[in-house]
Amino acid sequence: IVSLMCVLRRISEYMDLSPAEVVGHTCYRFIHAEDLDTIRQSHEDLLRKGQVVTGYYRWLQRRGGYLWVQSCATVSINHKAPHERNVIWVNYILSRTEMPDTPLDLLQLPETLRAERLRANSSPHDISPKAQGMSRNTHTHTACALC
Repeated sequence: IVSLMCVLRRISEYMDLSPAEVVGHTCYRFIHAEDLDTIRQSHEDLLRKGQVVTGYYRWLQRRGGYLWVQSCATVSINHKAPHERNVIWVNYILSRTEMPDTPLDLLQLPETLRAERLRANSSPHDISPKAQGMSRNTHTHTACALC
């Protein structure tokens, strides 16, 4: 799984996300569901060829909506440790936020609504007996990596 390790502070000037909200997560978490296959193909091309320019894709905003983005990426190899590879990924913001305040993904809902939706979508047999005995104030988070 590839996670973002370093993000410039300037991200907040263009997106409604801070570096702390992005670092440590896979970029697939922020990509519109209809664009995942295209970005996955670009990712595979990057690993095979060493560089790639993506097509246009939608990057989800925290409060709803998305920005159109295009990226250029290059694999960087550490010659002191050849097995170690890093990717330098540069994003070009192509639009202002489209459909602002419109949640397109569970991540874009406020935390209270997100917790309600997660509870409503899980049936009692999906939850372990131990988890069923937890108090109402206990929060659980489920992470799903796509790459």
